[in-house]
Amino acid sequence: MFQKANPKLILLIIIPIFVLFPIISFFSCGTKKEKFQIIPFYEANYIDSTFIDGTGKPFSKSDNYLVTGFDDFRLNTLQIDSFVCSKLTEVDSILVIFSHYQMSFFKKTSITNNEHMKDHERDLVRYSMDFDFIYTYGWDTKGFLGKYDKEHKQIVNKLICH
Repeated sequence: MFQKANPKLILLIIIPIFVLFPIISFFSCGTKKEKFQIIPFYEANYIDSTFIDGTGKPFSKSDNYLVTGFDDFRLNTLQIDSFVCSKLTEVDSILVIFSHYQMSFFKKTSITNNEHMKDHERDLVRYSMDFDFIYTYGWDTKGFLGKYDKEHKQIVNKLICH
């Protein structure tokens, strides 16, 4: 009633399954989405203590942040704006001490990260500013100056906080 299976045919079916399955599994594992997160980029922070504007205050302070999972421009822009809005009380306190303040955001990559910058601080200007920079928000003692959006090469003069 049943015919004997051809061993060559069985091998032609089974071998591709054992070869293709690990390959497909390997490539599908590498597509996990990284979680959106904002973390301090303390290796890039700086203070310019020059007194130049007649206020008797040091000139400026810059706090920098790394962003992981930056893959949805519109959504992530809202998330960064929301983060900045949550820091406005701190901004007011900083402007009591400094004449200018800025917050900058960079995509976290193999070069743009705290560990790499410890030993390669020049890469901030040589690489990160060109390839991983996202936004800078700026203030002076009179208020919000604007947000520079590198992707669209424009300055947005409003910060909408909800």
